[in-house]
Amino acid sequence: MLRALGGLSDGMHQQRWMGLARLALVGALLTACGDDTGAGGAGQGGSGQVGSGQGGAGGAGAGGPGALSELQDAWCPVYAERYCAAALGCGCSDVPGFSDAEGACLERAERGCRRQLDGFAAGVASGTLLVAGSVPEACLPTLEGSLAGCQLPPPDVFIVRCPLVWPAAESRELPGPGAPCAGGLCAEGARCGSAGSCVEPTPGGSCQSEADCLPGDHCGGDARCFAPGYGGPRVSCADPSECSGELSCLASARRECRAKQSGVACSGDEACVDTEYCEGGQCAPEPGLGEPCGAGVACAEGLGCRMGPAVDEGSCQLLPELGEPCALGRFGPFLCAEGLACNAQLCGLPPGEGEACAVGEIRCEPGLGCHVEGAESLCKPRVAEGEPCGLDDSCSAGLFCDFQVQRCRAHYELGAPCSAGNECGVEGSCVPDAQGDFRCVPRPTLGQACFLDECTEGLSCRSPYDAGLCAPPLCAAFPF
Repeated sequence: MLRALGGLSDGMHQQRWMGLARLALVGALLTACGDDTGAGGAGQGGSGQVGSGQGGAGGAGAGGPGALSELQDAWCPVYAERYCAAALGCGCSDVPGFSDAEGACLERAERGCRRQLDGFAAGVASGTLLVAGSVPEACLPTLEGSLAGCQLPPPDVFIVRCPLVWPAAESRELPGPGAPCAGGLCAEGARCGSAGSCVEPTPGGSCQSEADCLPGDHCGGDARCFAPGYGGPRVSCADPSECSGELSCLASARRECRAKQSGVACSGDEACVDTEYCEGGQCAPEPGLGEPCGAGVACAEGLGCRMGPAVDEGSCQLLPELGEPCALGRFGPFLCAEGLACNAQLCGLPPGEGEACAVGEIRCEPGLGCHVEGAESLCKPRVAEGEPCGLDDSCSAGLFCDFQVQRCRAHYELGAPCSAGNECGVEGSCVPDAQGDFRCVPRPTLGQACFLDECTEGLSCRSPYDAGLCAPPLCAAFPF
């Protein structure tokens, strides 16, 4: 617990701390990596000129949707221009997929900046957050100073130097060295150290985390701060361990449906044809009858991995019949002969109404669905739209279980936004579009974008690149 500051009562201090903690989250949203959490800042009110603010505060605070929209128009194009110029100078253009289209970097960086600011709309509209009347003069130099080192500014440093969004009820006076941090923030020149107090970092000083170090420095394994090195060779890589210094192994996050191939290098079974599995990084034939199970689970079609105790434990055998122990497969220990279900680790007839659901592909007898009721799951008739559910299997045909409200809903139409992945029906898939927004589309075919395992039969969802490139993490600030 933080001690009360400046004579505030515990209750008053708790409210102040919570407000500043939310502000620290604002700073994280403005500077962390990622499309929804990765721009280096925001902020502009009336004039539309970056750097026109009075002093560090950026002019008078403003509120309402108009102020936020002006902020986006004024700052985000500037931010995107500076970020992309730095990214190119740091070697990001050579990262596979980074520059697939002209202007792609500018587009995704500006889009990410605007999305981050959209996240503050509710607070601005309610009056709990104020938008700076103009961009504080320190914002651009702070951003450019970090970009010069192929980094984005740390969230705590950026929000203190660039108070673009601030809780309306909070003072901008922050604690200095030696005082407890206020919601993870400290006055200019200090940082909230790992012990929860404001510290003045020094080059090469002792540390327990990066919060004890100068902005941009890292905390090493010897518990000393050091300046990261991003000047290592830009070489092809398949693993981060192949990169020197603080470089990361990067490539586009995009995935597409690709043909499965026989005998190729692999990182998972999805890259192999249906009669092979991934063994030691190479697609290999699935073991046949009586042979040891591949990777402990893999067997040819119609076979399962026998579980013990048995003399043939760990070998591929015919799928178990009525009353025999379930066999182990790639998705779990519940394989049985056709038409049987695995219940209590034994193969039997599919459970009827009111009986406990089985596990595996068959859960209940035809016409019934599996319903979660407290700690139990029971076979009961499937329910209609609007009825409570705990699983998709609880809902009638053409419906899915909306887990946010735990009600059955009709599958979404093509083009509709989706999030959980079960909204699009058996012939649809929830995949990201060119802007990174997930939408319902027909099941993707060869060369089309995918996310997990939605591809049509005979295809697998994989990266179109065989290798990445060692490059600064800055390159991945906005997914591409």
